[in-house]
Amino acid sequence: MFTVIMPDSRLMERFSEYQPLMENFFRRGDLALCPWTVGESGYPELPDLDEIVPASGSWRTLILTDSAVPSKQNPFDFSSEKDPPAMPLPVLTRKLCGPLRDKGSCNEVFDSGKNRPVELILLSTRYRRVSAAENAGRNIPAGPPSEFWKTCGYAWQSRFLVFDVHWDKERIPDKDLFCFWMAALTISLSEISSGALQAFSLYQLQLQTDEKALAQTMAAKCAEFLSVRDALLMRRQKHRRLYPKELPVLEMPVPVIQDVSDASGLTAELAVSLFTDGDVNETEEWNSASGAAIAAAERISRPPRRRVEDAALRARELGKGEDLIVSCLSPRQREDLLEETLRHESDMICRCAPDSAVSHQLEAMKKSDTEVRKELRCRVRKSDAEIAIAAAAGLFLLGMIPWLIHSILNSLSLVTALSFAGIGTLILLSVGWFGLRRLRRPLKEKVAAFNLKSAALLDAAERRNAQISESLTAACAALRGWQVLDRLEQIEREEERTLMQCDRHLQALEHAYGRFSGWAALFGHRVRDLMEPAGYVSFDPEVLPGINPLYRLQPDGSPVSVRDGDSFRAPYKFISGFRFHREEVVDE
Repeated sequence: MFTVIMPDSRLMERFSEYQPLMENFFRRGDLALCPWTVGESGYPELPDLDEIVPASGSWRTLILTDSAVPSKQNPFDFSSEKDPPAMPLPVLTRKLCGPLRDKGSCNEVFDSGKNRPVELILLSTRYRRVSAAENAGRNIPAGPPSEFWKTCGYAWQSRFLVFDVHWDKERIPDKDLFCFWMAALTISLSEISSGALQAFSLYQLQLQTDEKALAQTMAAKCAEFLSVRDALLMRRQKHRRLYPKELPVLEMPVPVIQDVSDASGLTAELAVSLFTDGDVNETEEWNSASGAAIAAAERISRPPRRRVEDAALRARELGKGEDLIVSCLSPRQREDLLEETLRHESDMICRCAPDSAVSHQLEAMKKSDTEVRKELRCRVRKSDAEIAIAAAAGLFLLGMIPWLIHSILNSLSLVTALSFAGIGTLILLSVGWFGLRRLRRPLKEKVAAFNLKSAALLDAAERRNAQISESLTAACAALRGWQVLDRLEQIEREEERTLMQCDRHLQALEHAYGRFSGWAALFGHRVRDLMEPAGYVSFDPEVLPGINPLYRLQPDGSPVSVRDGDSFRAPYKFISGFRFHREEVVDE
């Protein structure tokens, strides 16, 4: 049955010392803890009870109290007080179970709709200045049986138990308190028959422990603590840092490759003849060649979007720094790495400025094309050249007629005179031919200038691509640097968290070892004399000590006899005996 343990404030002060013995039962839902206190008004308070008690179903409560009054046979008897029913403990029972059947003994009004406990067990310490054997043999005072339960106004469901402890300056000795909590735990987990624990009676609770089994249990647990401690120390040792000799390589080339097909047709070829309308029409040929060259130049002048996107993707992948295996750096190495990263970041910002050289070269190409076209319009046509040459030759020959007549009259042969005339004509024609060749030189120079500007545009485009590549390379290096720094920071945080976990667990293990070995020492045993090497120990360092199952004792109980015909299972095997002894009580 679900049991709610309700210790008073005095017992709760030292409950944390014994919580590892009871925590497993709380976590699996067999038990719940609900301390009770006395408020400023003098009445008991249970602030957490509504959240603990189920809305329906059977449950019971075990109220634990520390009497703190030595040599009192019945710590539940408040008959000597001015108003016994108003004492906190009787009021607490009525709050839980409702008023007594005799309504004249109290006048409280309770909410009958609440789910009340079906059993109410009260367990109190009882201090003795003498030994238990001497207590058992002392004379019982004469007088009528005490009806303290009725005088004090306890709920009729109440069952009363006392557990004898030694008087030690108003403090329960550690050994007695250990047995008291084990007795309380055993009662909480057990189904107790009405014959074993009757109403309106006072019972002395006696717990027997197997001291050797207890010491062995504690020694086995301490061996687990030492095994985990050694593992944690080894884990802590692994986090010693070994700094690398060199910094990681941040700079990785991210090229932007210009497609060769984009540069095809950038050069304009023109076969310049003596005449503009020779075998090939120069104007039509130039229109075709220059148009293709300017179109190619315009394509090249635009940034290669796809190439840049591919390079950016490569920079992004390289920027993840997956190839960089860095677990730690010294402070100086980290400072150098940060300085290098910031330098690459600055280079990325400086080099990503737009370069206008390509657009300037494109404009220069267009201007050069205009100059070529102007020159083509001034070119000599073939018909014009033929007329000019014929006219020049005719005029030359007409000018030669007087000379020929004079030469013949002066005894110069006709052949010689004609020869001189022919030579002169050839010279004239040669001068015309060389003149025509000289006239086409400006056109060739302007065509060459156009092609030089085309080459300059291609160079500017390559420089622009190189600049983009340098910017992406710097960005990639900066990303890699920040990735390394962030990863180092994350590793350090993880290492710091791991070390803090190790230190926290090492401290908790030392405290737990002292606590469990101390319990064995209470019964005269040293755990080191009984300790054997622990086998595999399940331990998760990520779980905090407060909720880690390593620090809790695992139940290994066995059947324990209460009295003839009654037995139940104890939480731990070192609990060897359990007895209820009914006492005759009289009014004190």
